[in-house]
Amino acid sequence: MASQEWTKRFLHLAGYIKDTREPRGPERMAKMKAARGPYSDPRDTHIASMIRYTFERSHGKPLSTGQLVEEIYAWQLRVKGKPKRSYHYEAIRRALRKVATPIGRASTRGRSVLWQPIPELLEQRSLTGRTNRKRKRRGLPPIDD
Repeated sequence: MASQEWTKRFLHLAGYIKDTREPRGPERMAKMKAARGPYSDPRDTHIASMIRYTFERSHGKPLSTGQLVEEIYAWQLRVKGKPKRSYHYEAIRRALRKVATPIGRASTRGRSVLWQPIPELLEQRSLTGRTNRKRKRRGLPPIDD
């Protein structure tokens, strides 16, 4: 078995066995780039998807940063008993700037910012939005949700 492998490798190096793979030229690269989404496509990160789910559950009502931290990091805060950290708020604010607008301050202790969702931007990051963009690039009709 090992001698057959060695013989095959030797004949390949000597040029007797030809490579039958498809040539990888500019046409193949253009085909690969067309199949892949552009880098400017909005990505649906874990925090962004949790923000989207939380806004869907609130039926579009404004939510504060503190409420979102409690919803998104519920597992760490409740089950593991860990405290809220500043980086939790910072990560959520960074993701919120992409899908919501600040509309005011909450009347609660700490006066966190109230955020109003922008439905079009939330839809872009959803599974349906990503699927429809991919289908549009391929020339297919969009999927209705």
